[in-house]
Amino acid sequence: MKRATDTTARIWQAIRRIEGRGERPTNHSVRAELQKLHGAGGSFREVSPVIAAWREEVVLKAGRKIDAAVAALAGLTCDVEREEVVRRYRQATGDHLRLAVRDKLSRKVV
Repeated sequence: MKRATDTTARIWQAIRRIEGRGERPTNHSVRAELQKLHGAGGSFREVSPVIAAWREEVVLKAGRKIDAAVAALAGLTCDVEREEVVRRYRQATGDHLRLAVRDKLSRKVV
């Protein structure tokens, strides 16, 4: 019987390989990658919590990017400059972060 830590490490390995190809890890893609790597796909019960932890990690990294962008905006004096930075940031990071940037900017006092 495998230890849980071995299984978790293998799942993380599969997730990193999928990310390395520029793809988004899902339960199905991770199970397929595990099948290729280790000859066994793993159960959804084992894979799902690790995928959830990966998503949380991605959200934390995105939050740090947002914080850095808002900090960079603090030094800008012109509203036009600020809007251009926000537009470029949104374009670079994707639509799913748009509300977080807008929320942080609306709370910021300039």
